[in-house]
Amino acid sequence: MKNLLWKYCLVQALFIWCLGSVLAQSELEQKTMQLFDSPISWVKQFEGKIDGVHQSKVCLAFDGINCKGFMHYTSSGEEYLLVGTLQGEDLVLLEKYKQEPSGYINGQLNKGQITLDWKSIDESNSYSAKLLEKNDNLDTEASEVLIFAGMLDEQNVKLMLRTNGQDGLGNLVYGDQRVEKVYATFNTPSDMKIENLSSGSSFRLVNTKENLFESSFILPGASVASHLGLMQTEKLDLTVQEYLSHSKKHEVILPRINESFDEELKEMIKDWELEVSSRRNKLSGERFADQSKIWFELETYNAEYISGVVYYNSTWNKNLASRTFTFQRREDKMMSLAPFLKGSAKWEKAIKDRMLAAKELNNTTEEDQYKKWINRAALMDPILCEGGLQFLTESNVVFGQASTFVPWKSLSPLVISPAKLTKLRKTK
Repeated sequence: MKNLLWKYCLVQALFIWCLGSVLAQSELEQKTMQLFDSPISWVKQFEGKIDGVHQSKVCLAFDGINCKGFMHYTSSGEEYLLVGTLQGEDLVLLEKYKQEPSGYINGQLNKGQITLDWKSIDESNSYSAKLLEKNDNLDTEASEVLIFAGMLDEQNVKLMLRTNGQDGLGNLVYGDQRVEKVYATFNTPSDMKIENLSSGSSFRLVNTKENLFESSFILPGASVASHLGLMQTEKLDLTVQEYLSHSKKHEVILPRINESFDEELKEMIKDWELEVSSRRNKLSGERFADQSKIWFELETYNAEYISGVVYYNSTWNKNLASRTFTFQRREDKMMSLAPFLKGSAKWEKAIKDRMLAAKELNNTTEEDQYKKWINRAALMDPILCEGGLQFLTESNVVFGQASTFVPWKSLSPLVISPAKLTKLRKTK
């Protein structure tokens, strides 16, 4: 009798333990395990962002040959079935939506991280994603702007990076106002690889002590190594609004600086956001048939003012729209530079001549077309930068966006009268 009672208690204890284990697993993990008829080796859940913006979860299980699971979009709640194989670290998956194939995924599963490259069935759309095993997040998962200042050899430089997850895009600004585009990959929050997209060079920037980041590298055409030393001076949060579903992919990425700036920027893009919202109720069966994006590029950020450009594009409007902004921090308001410009059209011609001179064209026909476009293109309100003004045209799907920087000494008298120039510089 005692033996029977002991066995009964043991069975009950095992049942309770198994029940507790099942309940501890998430609903997504339970659904994933139910995809298998054979015993599984493991089930894992990953979290991260698609294209560095759209929050998603992936749950995968593996039986030694087959790898199956689900991808869950946080904003819309939609789920996609994933079926395929895992060989070593290489993932090959077919994505299904409502039992129909919707995409192909190639990826890597390594050290608690998944990297995915997705393509739609017709290969008309694609995205990339990096997801980390649940409860294993890097600091760089936050969307933010990192601002550094320091010296490259004997020249002042600033580095501004807009980061999403483990990637970043931004500008390297030199003391002579030269700007180069850079792309950053974070190995860790204190170790990043910087690729200079303008010059083709690359270097590794490492946090060597306290707030100092350093690098030594040879610039193109140089015979000796250059030394770069940067201190991180600012970190700005980004406000990211996103919506990802089967047919829609909308995102808004803007800096969050203070209440006044945030409200001013929202006012600038109100009509764009209304247009995006109106598309959500329109049905489409195609994968990401509707896509839109609103984002910004920061040109100058200091104690006195913030300047940059806000951009917008969408699949239903082929043109790239853009708006410049200059925000005075002392007065907590946006500033228009148009009143400082001279009334005649001569200054516009002078600015466009500078844009033409800066454009390197090899094809005569292209040069003629570019000149015709420049002559017709509208100049936007210039941006206040350190050392002068940045002028930009409205964006064009063929020629992009022309821009030119004009230093203070070159602005007067052709573009701005001496009196207005003095008044403008005092606003700084």
